[in-house]
Amino acid sequence: FDTPKFTLSEAAKAAGYVSVSTLRSYYQRRHFFLVGGMPPTGDGLPNQVRFRDIVHLAVAQRLIGLGVRPNAAFVATLPLAQQQVDLERIVGAPDLGALFIWQPDTGGKIVTPAEQMCVALADVFYGGPRTGPSRPSVIIAFAPIIRAVLRSLKIKMPGGDGG
Repeated sequence: FDTPKFTLSEAAKAAGYVSVSTLRSYYQRRHFFLVGGMPPTGDGLPNQVRFRDIVHLAVAQRLIGLGVRPNAAFVATLPLAQQQVDLERIVGAPDLGALFIWQPDTGGKIVTPAEQMCVALADVFYGGPRTGPSRPSVIIAFAPIIRAVLRSLKIKMPGGDGG
């Protein structure tokens, strides 16, 4: 998950971008920046990226598709690229075993395990003492996204079929 070995073209396809040029333009315009992977080439584009970076790009793409600005989507999903999330554990989780919740005023957070999800979802839908009144939110189940990236890159998980 943490070895840079995928090209930007492979990353764009696996993460669900319409074309690699869209992803390249996000890097060139500095909406996105290199988190892991190999040092950038002379044009500022990543040379090779990690599986973890591709999952990060895929979740950011889902937010962009819902109207979130590219830089805001990228920054909100940074914990996915910064090794704060155990992707190997999540890939085997049920579809709703790990959620990414984004709100315009607070950014994104990753919620797992199930007992934390109940509190987080109650805050989203009903508000709470820590969060104030409910507000617009995007909730993304990201275990299916991880499995889709695995399938696209033809990676098999130990003890499973990668999807």
